Amino acid sequence: MAENISIEALRAQITDGARAYLFVLDFDFPSTLGFTAEAAKFLVRATSLPPRTIDPIIVPFAGMEYKVGSVNTYQDWTVTFMVDILMGVKKTFDSWARLVHDPVTNLSGPPGVYKREVKVHQLNGQLMPIYTNTLKGCWPTSIGEVALSQETREIETFDVTFAVDYITDEGNPLGL
Repeated sequence: MAENISIEALRAQITDGARAYLFVLDFDFPSTLGFTAEAAKFLVRATSLPPRTIDPIIVPFAGMEYKVGSVNTYQDWTVTFMVDILMGVKKTFDSWARLVHDPVTNLSGPPGVYKREVKVHQLNGQLMPIYTNTLKGCWPTSIGEVALSQETREIETFDVTFAVDYITDEGNPLGL
């Protein structure tokens, strides 16, 4: 087996690698917000694919533990946005948060209105989607600060953290 380990064998197996900067997000904003998903996708600075955990169920047997799969759980997901000159993306998330709960009226919106989906497309070198995760039931749980300073010339950014109900995937290049 060790005779198959060589740089030539590696080159034959790895033709290219996915690039962390080749991605785009498609947001399905609630219709009342007025900010377009097309505008938002250009303001995304960074994100990740959220982790998925399958919790084990422990079945005791003869003094040992036998583990079987249970349900998927999804951690919160964070996206970093650049702030546009009109603060449109920041206003959009502030408005979306008010759909979840309005602190002035103390009313909460129906989940069917504020829970949306977001698609995370990983792209190839020709900017075509090669793998897509669809995050279902997303809504903002935290809208981060926008740091202000007279000591920097950088574009302002802020983080938005989303709750996620579940994730589906499309376009598995391996066909698994």
